[in-house]
Amino acid sequence: MSTIKTYETIGLMRLNLGACIKNSDGVVVFDGGISFEGGSRGSIGIIPARYSTSDPDVQKFLDGNSLNEKNGGNINQFKEVTEVKGKKEVVAKPVDETPKTTVDGISKVQEAGDYLRQNFPGVKAVEVTTKKGIKEVCARFNVEFPNIDFTDV
Repeated sequence: MSTIKTYETIGLMRLNLGACIKNSDGVVVFDGGISFEGGSRGSIGIIPARYSTSDPDVQKFLDGNSLNEKNGGNINQFKEVTEVKGKKEVVAKPVDETPKTTVDGISKVQEAGDYLRQNFPGVKAVEVTTKKGIKEVCARFNVEFPNIDFTDV
């Protein structure tokens, strides 16, 4: 059984990292580049670049790196897929480690966009100028504005 993790950048269309990863014994287990590719500019802002790997050493490096969103950076884990060998079954589980944040007292789209930009690193103004964009950013960061109706987008 192997685990494939996909990471994405926040607010970046491309990111290249050079990495020399050593195990606990000081032996180099990975020496090369990590390239986040496929990002672009969309109608609601930047579509993030992504990088997938099944290498547990690279996963550990990205999970603990200062660029990781958990550490204030602009890389987050987008999804994790566990592949069961011998079967053609792939079980995908989205990563949802972020607890839901409910923001009461905001009922206007502009206020919601301002809140998201101020409280979540990597959120760009262009991403939160429309109701649709705000809804997508809310899904990415597990944020809820109960006083704004998103059913029309």
